[in-house]
Amino acid sequence: MKHFGSTGAAIMTALILLMSVGTPARADNELAAAAPTFYVIVPGNDASVSTLAHKVADRVQALFNKAGGPGTVWVVPRLSWGPNDLGDQCLNDPGLENSKGPQILGGLILESTNTYTATDGFIIWEHGWTKVSSNAQLVSCKAAGFKKPTITWISDDLTGYGSRNGLRLETTFAGILAANPHSSVAVDYASIGLAIGSNASTLPTVNDATTSLDAVDRVVNDLFAELAAGCASTNLSMQPMCAKLGLAAAAGVPLAPPANPSSASPPPASPPPR
Repeated sequence: MKHFGSTGAAIMTALILLMSVGTPARADNELAAAAPTFYVIVPGNDASVSTLAHKVADRVQALFNKAGGPGTVWVVPRLSWGPNDLGDQCLNDPGLENSKGPQILGGLILESTNTYTATDGFIIWEHGWTKVSSNAQLVSCKAAGFKKPTITWISDDLTGYGSRNGLRLETTFAGILAANPHSSVAVDYASIGLAIGSNASTLPTVNDATTSLDAVDRVVNDLFAELAAGCASTNLSMQPMCAKLGLAAAAGVPLAPPANPSSASPPPASPPPR
């Protein structure tokens, strides 16, 4: 029995070691980057919101490119990461000790992202719609002036709605025949409708892809409108990242208040009496 007990303990120990070795960290902190990096993450690895993540990454990349030139910052989408992975990436950045080298700037977390899609069929037309909602959090790392990864801005609830209407071909053609029973053209239309069947496509096309793109575009537009407004505010914790994005300068916001208001230049002396 003692032999079996020791054998079982050895097997359990081996299993634990194998599990710990076989579960690598999801962050990229073992990789050094040749340029400062910024991440866009969507926790949960939800493929349905991958379009949102990539569109946000494209917009952020465009801001960095405009502010510092192409290639000065790399924007990387990570759909499999969570907030802890981004924090781990910031704290274990291989370039952290080199203040003049490429470092992790931070990232945008797209939290609580939900997508609802449906197509409502009516007699004459079809109505397709998609609703996408999310919430964004801006995280700044040491390269942006923070000792620990810090949430420096949170958006309001972001909601985008996409909607398309399309005529149902078979019922439309049947209606043309009913209104013009003696018209050969109407008969031709009805024949086409019968050939198409009950699941005919609509004109214009109504499907999840078109309505989802409309909804995502509206979410992205609202996100960056709110981010620009935040950079134009007096929230000083945002300013280092806003400056890197080129939003603070565009908004005309100083990066920091005067160190001592009393040290400002005194008003010019009044002219001597005549």
